[in-house]
Amino acid sequence: MTSYHHPHHAGGSGTPVTATVQDVLARAMSPDGAVQKEAERTIRVEIDRNPGVMIGAFMHLLGMPTTPTEIRGFCCVLLRRNLPIGEPMVLNRLSESLQGELKSELLRLLASETAPHIRNLLCDTIAELAQITLYRNEWPQLLPALEQMTLQPLDTLREAALNVIGKLGDALPDVQNENLGSLVALFARGLGDPSLAVRNAALNAVSSTFSHVDETQIKKFTGLRVAVLTVVRDNLVARGDSASVAVSSLVAMATRSSAFFRDDLQAVVHLISQVTGDLENFEEDVKQLSLELGVTIIEGIPNAARRCAPLLEVVLSLALSLMVAFDEEEDTWQHPAKAWEASEDAGFGAGESAFDRVARSVGGKKVTPVVFNLVSAALNAQASWKSRFSGLMALTQACEVISPQKLPDMVSLVLRCFTDESAFVQFSAINCIGQMCTDFGPKIQTDFHLHILPALLSCMDESRHPRVQAHAAAAVINFAEHCSSEILQQHADALVSKLYNLLRRPQRIIQEQAMTAIASVAECISVSFAKFYEHFVPLLKYAIANAHGPDNAMFRGRALECITFIGMAVGNDRFAPDAREVMEATVKIVQAGGFASDDPSYSYMVQAWTRICTALGSSFAPYLSVTVPTVLRSAQLQCVLGRIDDDEDETDDKQIFEIGNEQYGISTNQLEEKSLGCSALGSFVATMKQEFYPYLKPCVETLVPLLKFDFEENIRQAASTALPDLLYCAIAAHKAGMCDMGPAQELAALTVKSLLEGLAREEDILVLAGFVHAIQLCFDKAAELAATLFPMDVVKAVRDRLIKLIEQSEGRARAAAARRANHGDAYSDDEDEEERRASEKEADEQLQYMLAECFGSMIKALGAHFLPVFNESLPVLVQMLEPQSGPVPRKMAIFIFDDFVEKMAAQAGPYLPTLFPMVARYVSDRDSDIRQAVAYGIALCAQLAGDGFKPFCAAATQSLIALIQDPQARQAANRRATDNAVAALGKILRYQGDQVDAAQLLPAWLSMLPLRDDVLESAVCTSLLCDFVEGNDTRLLGADFGNLPKIVHVLLDVVHTKLTNPELDARIVPIIKQLPPGLMAQIVVGLPDKLQSKAAAI
Repeated sequence: MTSYHHPHHAGGSGTPVTATVQDVLARAMSPDGAVQKEAERTIRVEIDRNPGVMIGAFMHLLGMPTTPTEIRGFCCVLLRRNLPIGEPMVLNRLSESLQGELKSELLRLLASETAPHIRNLLCDTIAELAQITLYRNEWPQLLPALEQMTLQPLDTLREAALNVIGKLGDALPDVQNENLGSLVALFARGLGDPSLAVRNAALNAVSSTFSHVDETQIKKFTGLRVAVLTVVRDNLVARGDSASVAVSSLVAMATRSSAFFRDDLQAVVHLISQVTGDLENFEEDVKQLSLELGVTIIEGIPNAARRCAPLLEVVLSLALSLMVAFDEEEDTWQHPAKAWEASEDAGFGAGESAFDRVARSVGGKKVTPVVFNLVSAALNAQASWKSRFSGLMALTQACEVISPQKLPDMVSLVLRCFTDESAFVQFSAINCIGQMCTDFGPKIQTDFHLHILPALLSCMDESRHPRVQAHAAAAVINFAEHCSSEILQQHADALVSKLYNLLRRPQRIIQEQAMTAIASVAECISVSFAKFYEHFVPLLKYAIANAHGPDNAMFRGRALECITFIGMAVGNDRFAPDAREVMEATVKIVQAGGFASDDPSYSYMVQAWTRICTALGSSFAPYLSVTVPTVLRSAQLQCVLGRIDDDEDETDDKQIFEIGNEQYGISTNQLEEKSLGCSALGSFVATMKQEFYPYLKPCVETLVPLLKFDFEENIRQAASTALPDLLYCAIAAHKAGMCDMGPAQELAALTVKSLLEGLAREEDILVLAGFVHAIQLCFDKAAELAATLFPMDVVKAVRDRLIKLIEQSEGRARAAAARRANHGDAYSDDEDEEERRASEKEADEQLQYMLAECFGSMIKALGAHFLPVFNESLPVLVQMLEPQSGPVPRKMAIFIFDDFVEKMAAQAGPYLPTLFPMVARYVSDRDSDIRQAVAYGIALCAQLAGDGFKPFCAAATQSLIALIQDPQARQAANRRATDNAVAALGKILRYQGDQVDAAQLLPAWLSMLPLRDDVLESAVCTSLLCDFVEGNDTRLLGADFGNLPKIVHVLLDVVHTKLTNPELDARIVPIIKQLPPGLMAQIVVGLPDKLQSKAAAI
């Protein structure tokens, strides 16, 4: 085919042309692949060469009644596919007259078409053409023409018109807004049409339009809501093929705006009840879509859902029904390699997910009774094993939000199923207990260890069911994660013995879980694991050395993890010789060809290297030549961002990003490996210090750019965490004579510059906190070299950025307060919203803490060199301390003041007249954190500022006494601030005693001891008490040593407890011992039995 002559019009003769085109189309549909491929190439070439001829020919064939149906359908498809492609697109290459004929002919054909298949294809073609013309107002006739069709007597024509509108989607937002009133009226007629097919087309059109209109336009659809729900009900009653499409339309609307259905939740409950009441007669997709409808509405309007218990009940009942209906026979559990996985059953997965989503949305208060009723019924002895299994799996999903007060009931309910006759049920019970150990730790470990661990040990004996044994070992991992060493040591012998036996079983699934459980136990009980060391390490070394090939990769990885956790637990001296053997084995693996890209043992090996590096210290240096290049390659991994096609289903292994209207994905495996590489580099350099110097340059070149790696915050965090240690590596190398100061100076400049740039662009608050912490550590690591490494312009840049971050944090706090004020009580019971706010507040508090620490480290590192910067910052600091300043800047300013006094000592004295009165006025602030910081600052001034504090002593003392004597001083939220005030009063008496009435105040201060809430300040006060006693201060001891019984009481109360430390205990014991035996005997008589025993022991 070489050329075509343009037909006179779309419906004209042109017989030779159309006959030739028809022949090519027929060959493009040939079953012969070669013929088909050549014909398709010809079509593409000719469309590009002669678009008008080809489009005209397609239209001519489409309009000829004698054209075979399959050719007519193919013409529709080719028009739809080709009109929008190319640059310029094919449509724009047609003459204006042909474009007009094309549009009018398509509408004419739609109005006259009798074949349903061709009519549907025409709807698709018209919608595609509309997508590229209406937004430029190049087809103004379309919507009026479609509206006229909806008024025609033929229901097929009314349905077709609504189908076209339903396919327009988001292509016409402006047009839809302009014509929304008439469209809504059109929809109302369609939703009330006598024909169900027309009503369904109207429902789809409503859903499509609703999903894309502007938020402000949604209220215009309110009048359609009842009709929309009615059409869905009609479809459920009819139980036809269109039911799933109808429910899907409703899901799309709920996704766009769940609030739209707020006033008709009972109708939604009725719809879902229609499905739950007749599950056997509905297709699986209808059931799953009905569940998704309920869950989407609950997630979107959790407050309203909490007030509608029937909605929660019907949704979770449907969820559990879908779970129970999974298709599997119990005997598959006997075969671990073939065992059923929940993820393989779509209905089960949807049900599980629903329990999790609903629980997280509405919170424990409302979901607890619903879940407990459903699960209790499911676990009834007469219920099927599938019901019991599904009930436990449902509880596992929801238990995270259930009140801890329900813990005894839950534990009892679940442990009862450990002895169930079904292996499936045993597995799910173990799974549930494991999740509860994670969600309710450490309370559940403390309260129920005597019940849970024996039950798990019993399940490890289930030799008929390897998966049950393996899962019991896995639950030990969850248990140990939040368990105290003291509790786990009570069970260690029995637990380790069982795990040792499991390790010797032949099934890999059991061995692997046993190894991870052993590692968890070792990590928890630490050095107490030493007595088991020789039982496990030889076995694990053998496994590592002999587990070859891809089939053994996970086994080898778990063995590496286990042996290194054991090594960390027992200590370097015991582990070092074996650690070297393990390293030699891993080096051989790398040198033999490394790892496949999907080798699961790689991450285990890298993490094992970091633990062995910690164990060996500088002795790890010979292995750096293998380990560093390996993990460096991971850190340098190029994570490719690729567009995700609409029809791409497999996205589970990708992290998804939205850029404009497109979705893009990056492999999560690549991101995880890259993050692992960055973390490992940071761990190596932190341990090896100057030994790492030969690898410094490539690591810096790799990690610094990753501060701007937008696709994964963990990678940015890992890069920032490593930078201070890389700087110290250069400093340590200089001190060791390996290089001059040049590398350290260059790296200091690059590090701080890069971190400041990162702070300017970063949006994640926790990552911001990490970057600030990295800057702080740079100053800490530099120490006495800070003034050399960080010129004043750099220090000022850091200061300016920190102050900017304080202002931004205050802005977020003000915005949050405004939101709370605007909402009033509307969201008072919204647990999800409260959790989000609490999370944001916690992140900001962490950032504020890091900001204060960073200022403190700068002051400490720079010392007197910081004074010019501080002088320049004084006006800003004063402004932050003004009453009109917000609580965040005020708190930060007080923290900075405290650090300045602590680090500068007497040099801070000249600044006190300006700053101290501004700080001290907040000693009675409503924020207990601020009161605590002020009290701590007063203590520092008293101890360190010398004569500069004398003018403020009397007033500060009175304000501290007022804080201590406040009626609410000992309430839980105020105790730490009060303890700091007591410590500050003690320091005034100790270091500025000549400025106050110490003789009167010291006995009063003694009566406040010991402190019990702030452990650090308690030790400070006890140390001060020892100072007074050792100095034989009669103002404290009292006339005739009258205060001695109280002093002895305080000292005996705190000695050898968490309220002291070894150094302080070493001072207390001689004080007690030096008292005359007779006097001591008189004092001890009046003490509690516990303190008398302590006195006797001393």
